[in-house]
Amino acid sequence: MNVSASFCGQSYNALQNNKGVILSVYNPAQGRTTFVRTKVPHGNIEVTDSNKKAISDASVICANATDTTDCDLFFKYTFDGYSLNFFYINPSSNSILVTPQPLSNGKVFDINSNQKFTINTLQTFTLTYGSGKTFEYTFEYNYYPAYQSTNGCDDQSSGAYIFRPTNDTIAGSINYDVILNGQYWEANGFIQI
Repeated sequence: MNVSASFCGQSYNALQNNKGVILSVYNPAQGRTTFVRTKVPHGNIEVTDSNKKAISDASVICANATDTTDCDLFFKYTFDGYSLNFFYINPSSNSILVTPQPLSNGKVFDINSNQKFTINTLQTFTLTYGSGKTFEYTFEYNYYPAYQSTNGCDDQSSGAYIFRPTNDTIAGSINYDVILNGQYWEANGFIQI
């Protein structure tokens, strides 16, 4: 999974210069259907597999609406077990760019016929599955008092410790005002919030 344009700059630059690239994906496990993701410079792309069959559910998401050069190509594919697969990514005159939508209270995302994800208040989420079983999630920041040296011998002032609580007790928590104050992208069985 290439999630950084600098990770494979040659393929990113080739697409940016309207040249096609070949993406190889190795499946080191049993056969499965999963998403493939790679960085691309724009949404005018078409994807075909090694049999030259178009990947019709390919979508491009640019997380930053003001920078359409920082995008991700997503598509779902069924891989044989322990296989090496090749995909052709070529510039196209047609855009597969997905437009972001604003989040709102009560928005329901159907994951599949038995599962759904609901944004309740932009602070809490509910996952419903099966015959009405639900799990509700709330996010909050927890914090601990930081470790302070009592003498010069055990000083940890090197800056190497990012998080070092004095004990295992949570000192308090701060609720998020709004967890998701933004947008979501939904395309062909894929949702990104």
